[in-house]
Amino acid sequence: MNPTNVINRLTPDNKCSSETDVTVDRDRPLASSRPKRPRTNSSNNGNEFLAFKNEFMQALDSLKSVINMKFADIEKSLNEIQLSNQEIEKSLEFVSAQYEDMSIKITTLEKECSINRGNIRILEEKIEDLTRNSKNSYFEIRNVPRCDNESKTLLRDYLLNLTKALSVSINSTDIRDVYRLQANKNPNPTIIVELANHYTKEEILRAARLYNQRNPNSKLNSFHITGKTEHTSRPAYIAEHLTSTAKRLYYLGRQLTKSNKYKFCWTNNGKVFMRKAEGSPLIQIKSEEQIKQLETAD
Repeated sequence: MNPTNVINRLTPDNKCSSETDVTVDRDRPLASSRPKRPRTNSSNNGNEFLAFKNEFMQALDSLKSVINMKFADIEKSLNEIQLSNQEIEKSLEFVSAQYEDMSIKITTLEKECSINRGNIRILEEKIEDLTRNSKNSYFEIRNVPRCDNESKTLLRDYLLNLTKALSVSINSTDIRDVYRLQANKNPNPTIIVELANHYTKEEILRAARLYNQRNPNSKLNSFHITGKTEHTSRPAYIAEHLTSTAKRLYYLGRQLTKSNKYKFCWTNNGKVFMRKAEGSPLIQIKSEEQIKQLETAD
């Protein structure tokens, strides 16, 4: 299409022309326009944000570094604690093993001690039996005044005087030995008599008990032994010659009778016996522990 033709077509009749035909109606008010907001300085804001961001990132990096250092210290401490715990566990295991070993050893030693105590008790009883058997022909005469220049011959005469008073017949060959114990606190130590046999000793002891039973108002006294009238008022005691263990048990047994828990305590053939009451079972006393058990028993 020709451009000239196009221009020609745009005539006033067609209300179209290439010339500007702008008329302003002064009487019509102009269209209002909205006021525009003043623009801020976006470049400065961006710089401030970047500066804040950089500062924040630096602070964050610094905090992160501090936290990492703290965590490193904590991790180091935890590792040290873990190592320490491992050492403690090893020590505890060692101590536990040592304790178990010691416990086993203690148990073994306790068993051995118990066995040894039993063996010692058996040996003591055997020694006591042997000692008692070696003294089965011995007896004692107590509370007889001692005289100056006392000799075995005089003591032998004392024994013969005693047997005569008891109506027991013996001769010199029945007497193995007679002697007085060493003076201690007692100015009149016990006289020990060893006879040739056990039966003669038992006969003399039995006769002495019978004599005192028959003569409650005139029991055996030192006059029957020494022949001296000034000794008439001095009682004499005839008893078995006990071992040191039996003497101790006899003493404790008599103390028990004094507390009225047991009624009878006596010796026979060097042994100590007790009875709670008439008709109650006979009890042979063999140890101090047995006395304690009897004392605490109902």
